[in-house]
Amino acid sequence: MTRGLFFLASAIVVAMLLFVSVSPALAQSPQASEAFVEEVEIRGNRRIPRESVLYYVQSKPQDRFDLSLAQRDLQSIIQMGLFDPLSTKLFVEDGPRGGKIIIFQVKEYPIIRALEYRGMKSATESEVLEKFKEKHIQIGKESQFDPAKANGARLIIRELLAEKGHPDAAVSVEVEEISATTVALIFDVDEGKRVRVKEIEFVGARDGFSQGRLRGAMKLVKEAGMFSNFSSKDIYFKDKLLDDIERVRYFLGTKGYLQAKLSEPKVEEAGKVSAGLPLPLFRKSGPGLKISIPIEVGRRYKISKIDEKGVSIFPAGVVTAISGMKKGDWADSKKISENVFKGVKDYYGQYGYIQADINFIPKFIDRTPEEGDVEITLEVEEGRQFTLRRLEFIGNSNTRDVVMRREVLLNEGDAYNKRYWDLSMLRLNQLGLFDEIKEKDAITRTNDRDQTVDIDLQVKEKGRQQIQLNGGVSGYQGSFFGLEYSTNNLLGYGESLSVAVSGGNRSKSISFGFTEPYLMGKPISLGFQVFGSQYQFVGNGFDYTSQEQQLISQYYGTSVFNADSLFTQKTVGGSVTLSGPLQLFTKKFEKISRFTRLQMSYSLSGTTIKDPSINSDLDPTNDIPVSYSQPRIITSRIFPSIYYNTKNASLDPTNGKSLFLGFSLSGGVLGGDVSTLQPTLEFQYFKPVLRRRSDKPHVLAMRFKADHIRAYGAPPPTVQGDTRSLSFVGGIPVFERFFLGGDNDIRGYNLRSLGPIVSSDTFASNRGAITPMVVDPNDSTKSIPYTGPLAEGVTSQFLFNAPEGRCAGALTVSDPNCKIGYVGSYPALLGGDTQVVYNIEYRVPIVSILTVAAFADVGTAFNARKYKDQITSSNFVNLDLSNGGVIIDSAGAQVTADNLPNAFDESGNLKEGFNRVFMFGQSQNFNIVRASASNKWRLSEDLRSSLGLEFRVQMPVINVPFRLIMAYNPYSNNPTNYYVQKKTVLRFSVGRTF
Repeated sequence: MTRGLFFLASAIVVAMLLFVSVSPALAQSPQASEAFVEEVEIRGNRRIPRESVLYYVQSKPQDRFDLSLAQRDLQSIIQMGLFDPLSTKLFVEDGPRGGKIIIFQVKEYPIIRALEYRGMKSATESEVLEKFKEKHIQIGKESQFDPAKANGARLIIRELLAEKGHPDAAVSVEVEEISATTVALIFDVDEGKRVRVKEIEFVGARDGFSQGRLRGAMKLVKEAGMFSNFSSKDIYFKDKLLDDIERVRYFLGTKGYLQAKLSEPKVEEAGKVSAGLPLPLFRKSGPGLKISIPIEVGRRYKISKIDEKGVSIFPAGVVTAISGMKKGDWADSKKISENVFKGVKDYYGQYGYIQADINFIPKFIDRTPEEGDVEITLEVEEGRQFTLRRLEFIGNSNTRDVVMRREVLLNEGDAYNKRYWDLSMLRLNQLGLFDEIKEKDAITRTNDRDQTVDIDLQVKEKGRQQIQLNGGVSGYQGSFFGLEYSTNNLLGYGESLSVAVSGGNRSKSISFGFTEPYLMGKPISLGFQVFGSQYQFVGNGFDYTSQEQQLISQYYGTSVFNADSLFTQKTVGGSVTLSGPLQLFTKKFEKISRFTRLQMSYSLSGTTIKDPSINSDLDPTNDIPVSYSQPRIITSRIFPSIYYNTKNASLDPTNGKSLFLGFSLSGGVLGGDVSTLQPTLEFQYFKPVLRRRSDKPHVLAMRFKADHIRAYGAPPPTVQGDTRSLSFVGGIPVFERFFLGGDNDIRGYNLRSLGPIVSSDTFASNRGAITPMVVDPNDSTKSIPYTGPLAEGVTSQFLFNAPEGRCAGALTVSDPNCKIGYVGSYPALLGGDTQVVYNIEYRVPIVSILTVAAFADVGTAFNARKYKDQITSSNFVNLDLSNGGVIIDSAGAQVTADNLPNAFDESGNLKEGFNRVFMFGQSQNFNIVRASASNKWRLSEDLRSSLGLEFRVQMPVINVPFRLIMAYNPYSNNPTNYYVQKKTVLRFSVGRTF
């Protein structure tokens, strides 16, 4: 018994020892003592794939289960931003194989299918989305709904409405479920009343500055007034008000008040206020605000001392000179900001010290309560000089690097020069090959250790293929349409090729040109052009008896005469042009020569004017007298010119100016039939006015153009047979004289419809005998000679002498041997030898392709030289001089008007013994063009102007704007207008005025 108990106790002790020794081994077996991850599940996802979520989960199957790691995985899933964080949870369940199943229960954010701004009137949806983009709020259709983002969008809408004058606007968010995965997001807006600024008052010591002068320094916030509705500047918005307070502080600083103090403004209600034009629908009333701005201008400081510190590379005084400040002058914050901080830094940048920094350290010394002195220290941290190590161009897929590098004034390895780099970007913009290159497009990286600069310039090429359209209706060319194709970068080297074709019912033209911008690697361009044209125009070759055509012509302001009675001018020729920069010829005037090109062109052309076609058919009875015949005229011309250009773009610039001076010389030693001198001047100016730092600023644009032409030497031949032509006036071809009117100068008037107008006195003259004719009784369409008796004097009444030679004085003194046949006086548009045109526009971009321009055009074409009356004559044409015939009785006498009723029977037929005889003879029109009357130029009568609006739609492919022109012509009813002009004009056009 005792031995049995002993063995039992011994077995228990051994078992306990074995258990203790085996327990550590069991603890090391995961399948025996610790859980493992059996599976990871994603539940609740609909659109988002399971694999996309598991990418952010670090817990993997067969890994040791770690609850803290699973919780971190939950946060990673929430941070994806695709699930509702309140509904996304972690669950852990036991698996069938003894492990743990990790379950992530998610709830996807729904997709916004509809987005509505209910009740919002003062702002557009595009403005709201633009604000969302600025604030990096991703709210829009087809985006995921996020309550936090929706609330952020709500606050942005409130801020936008406050900018629009609704500071008390209330915005709430509504979410309507469309389906299980889509919702409609609605911003319910209650704008409230529009609040305007009724009064702005500066309270405190103003030291003589009036309220109006201080308010004038404010640009963003104004008092409500007549025009404030259009500018929306009568709105209180705190950020804008604080900006304007800084402008007032700056304005005071320009007057020497460097320590002026402006405190926090006080805003309070001020009752009702009205704004807008005093007209129904334009006058608005609402609650007003009063803004009180505490001000203390302080003392006015005069500069007593200027010291330089830290300047080592420039002689003493250079930095002070650049600053523009002088001892004894009043301090000026404009000079401090523009000359000190910017000007000095830019000057250092010209020598490669791009990290130079300058500190303006003033020491104020108070002298009196009103004035004081300031001692200024200009402390410069020059840094080190940097060189340009590498320049790369990005985005020029068609344009070769060499085209761009030759416009850059810096070479790799040169000391970096900020001024040269700015000029280089301007030169690149003037190529017209890229969208405007801005300073932000240059990515600059500096290496302080090596003192080098790397620049990557990003460009966006314009389309190489350009199509330009033009067309319209005018009294000069009739209806016409033109198409020009050009490529300004033919092979990637900047070559330009152009082909232009235009045609209409009265005009046809074609031209072909090519230009090489860099000839043999030099900045010299060489180009040529060949051209041909044909125009039909009205001269003295139309039938004045067609009264209906004349009335229609006067009513519409355009000629609608039969094309067979029009003259045809044909011109063919060509030109060669050579140009180069001024700096190739001189190193002086560096600031000007870099932007100036010298050009020399030579052209040779031949022009003929063909008589109306009805005079060259086989029927001599339909011939009409013409006085515009002209032999072939050869014009040989050189045209030297100089062109200064700082415009920042070749088309539609927003900044810069240009000046063109040219002098055309034809004839003389050059040969040809035309000998003229023609100086030309054109000045253009562009300046951004509002939104100057934006991509689409408001632009003030101006152009002034003046031309003069005069003849020298022997006049060209104008006599062809019996015809003396009016194709030349004072030795100047009519089509080289100046006519204004049209979309290129004075927009409200018809093309080439303005210029000096004189009267042309027309006389009839004959030669040879008169042949009496009667209708053939066997064929009423034919005439046969009259063989009956004819009394003396019947035919002689139709014989007239031209008022020249021995009969020249018969116009003023009666001469029995001269019989003058006066037909009438008609207007003649001669054109001027001088033209002056001034255009001004204010261009406002509306959207990406639409621009509105308010314009005013003023100009005149006149004769600066004195001209003599000019005689023209037509060819002799066989005509019925009796204009319908005369009635002859049986004795051969002409029936008088009193006896005329006795010659007809009751049926209206001629009685027996009476005949209608037609007097045919050789007749010529003789004209005295009173050119001397055009010598008197009167500003009040000859000046023309046009005002209006122009809507331009810029087509990106054809690179030319379509224009809708609305013009008002103050002098449309002036009697000196050649064509009848309308008071208001609505016209569609294509192209640019300048």
